[in-house]
Amino acid sequence: RAKSLATILERAGYSPLVVDGCFDPPELVVDRLFADGHLPSRHPILLSLLSTFALRWARLALREIHRRVPLARVVVGGRWVTADDGEWIHQQLPGASLVVFGTAESRVVDLVQPSRWPSLAGTSLRGHVSASDFAPHRIAYDLMRDYRRYQPSVEVSRGCGMGCSFCAEATTPLGPLKTPRQVGDELEHCARLYGERELHPYLEASFFRPDGLWCTELAQVLGARGLVVPWR
Repeated sequence: RAKSLATILERAGYSPLVVDGCFDPPELVVDRLFADGHLPSRHPILLSLLSTFALRWARLALREIHRRVPLARVVVGGRWVTADDGEWIHQQLPGASLVVFGTAESRVVDLVQPSRWPSLAGTSLRGHVSASDFAPHRIAYDLMRDYRRYQPSVEVSRGCGMGCSFCAEATTPLGPLKTPRQVGDELEHCARLYGERELHPYLEASFFRPDGLWCTELAQVLGARGLVVPWR
């Protein structure tokens, strides 16, 4: 969801850059950011943990950032990893300035302004899915370096609520699906950005449950726009 947050920041007047560490050594990634003039920054660095497997990489990256900029401020998020245990994350990543729980679309502008952190409950922010915590319309994928290496996704719903013990959305009710028209708008935006022949997006949802009417309408929307998009 880093691209989602970056899109919101851009629309708020910032100039964000999304960098995927891929499988490169963290020291090399940080070195590139300095070489390209992106670091040091007067704004905090937002570090997204997609998996617990990323913790070691993030720890080394934080160490390198602070070696070169001792006072750098780093906000750590990633709802599947941080859960609601800020103390544990701070033990894993002692260089983190702030740990964010849950989703952050409604809070990301505050997160890049440290003066607002006290009003967000200090070093552990507890979030939940709500109408304001949803991916923005038409994500700016080109804010990500080498974005064409990655296929886009259209987040069609959040939440699940099925109660599985391992899931961060176990008690979060399934939200409504975006309308087929909204999905068509976003796929059309992606087709312009990527080129339709290169586009193989996926529809993203914790629990994807469209009915026949929704599927039929989506097919009609894509057909009316002349879009041939093999979505997954």
